[in-house]
Amino acid sequence: MPEELPGARRSVRSADPIFTQRKHGELTQANALKTAMRESCALLLVTVNAIELHPLSPSFGLEVRGLTRDDLRSKKAHKTLRDAFAASRGLLLLRGLRGLSCDELITLSSVFGDVEAAPADGSYESLVDEAGRVHEFSTVPSSGVFQGRADDTTWQYDAATGKPSWHTDQSFRSPRPLASAMYCLETPGGGVGQTVFCSTVAACEDLPGRIRSQLAKLRAAHSYEQLSASFQRFAGGTAKTLSAARKKTLVEPALYHLVDDGALYLAPHAISGVVDETGKAIAGSELVDALARHCTRPAYVHAHAWAPGDYVHTGARMKISLRLLDGAELPRHRRDDGS
Repeated sequence: MPEELPGARRSVRSADPIFTQRKHGELTQANALKTAMRESCALLLVTVNAIELHPLSPSFGLEVRGLTRDDLRSKKAHKTLRDAFAASRGLLLLRGLRGLSCDELITLSSVFGDVEAAPADGSYESLVDEAGRVHEFSTVPSSGVFQGRADDTTWQYDAATGKPSWHTDQSFRSPRPLASAMYCLETPGGGVGQTVFCSTVAACEDLPGRIRSQLAKLRAAHSYEQLSASFQRFAGGTAKTLSAARKKTLVEPALYHLVDDGALYLAPHAISGVVDETGKAIAGSELVDALARHCTRPAYVHAHAWAPGDYVHTGARMKISLRLLDGAELPRHRRDDGS
């Protein structure tokens, strides 16, 4: 695994003995990924010359520059966006798309797959279109678990406090969303209300092979009941919850493999237990907490400061994220989920 970056509180090796460090002098995973992503960008740029792709971080993420509203109707641009998302390892950022209508937002998201229709999850969001494909929100329940300004020494998950509130969107559903998109309408600026993402792909690749093989045999139970209990525990009962109608559809836990398509599929607050290949329960909470801490090391993290017109498309199985709060004002977003 790459060495701990400056500013991290302590190394994963000392905190989590199931993980091991790479040998001194070996090319770090972060450097290898950075080289691979630059090569991917160069290849993709041949497709549409007017569109530029830039890595967001050494481990994952691509920013698309030069995309116009006219490109939303271009099949060539659509292919470039799909290829860019595949190369991004789960995080694609498009900037400067101010003033997108609801229909344009759905058209853009449809480039990556079908956009599902769903009712509002609770009072903290509203439907923009009658079908429920686009939801508008500013504060979400998970934000109540993390208050105050965050910096790069506090992004690593702390199981004792449940902070920061790293989560995977609606992992307790079956079937679960394959991707999510957020579009920024307005923001107070000054870094207020950032969203921080971490790459569970890079974090999984950095695990020793024997650990990956063991994890691939395990499944985690994701439940809304567990998520609600976590909110009560860590937010002191102040977090907003899903509507009663939505809760009725989420009675049974959803079982998903811990390693899914080369990524760690984690939702620390929503996982109620882990079972092995025979269905036998194991000491899951310790394992999930250790993996969450591993995934949220600085080497795998990217923080995004929102600006109006930003569109972010993320793979639900390829990252976990958190929202950082600083004061009462928050960015206002529109969101759609891919089925």
